[in-house]
Amino acid sequence: MPTIKQLLVVIKFVYFCRLVYDSFTVPFFNMSITHLILVAFKPEAEAEAVRKVCSGVLALKDNCLTADTKTPYIKSITGGINSSPEGFTNGYTYAFVVEFNSTEDRDYYVKQDTAHRSLVDGALPYIQQLCIVDYTPGVF
Repeated sequence: MPTIKQLLVVIKFVYFCRLVYDSFTVPFFNMSITHLILVAFKPEAEAEAVRKVCSGVLALKDNCLTADTKTPYIKSITGGINSSPEGFTNGYTYAFVVEFNSTEDRDYYVKQDTAHRSLVDGALPYIQQLCIVDYTPGVF
């Protein structure tokens, strides 16, 4: 029968292993990419044009397809109009969050995806200002 001291050593070891595992799983095994888009539309942009751009961004979840298998590759997309009471919007009125499973998926989206390129080309005439930030969750 193990002693209390031996059990405590095992518990500490298991706890230590869990800490080490957690420190590696976020940056090395969960390499999803979050793509944050902040948008300020031009004041003269009509409401219908803004609605069309916003719904077009959300539709990218189904419209962006891999080149080889022609299947959707975007993990998720959310977005909406700013509702923050903090007053630090710097003029941005809409935000979108696009999540990719990998850097490769994000790179394909940014550089090659025709559905994305088409939406960007159609939206730019209505956009006054953009801010785009990509990050890997948990990597600082």
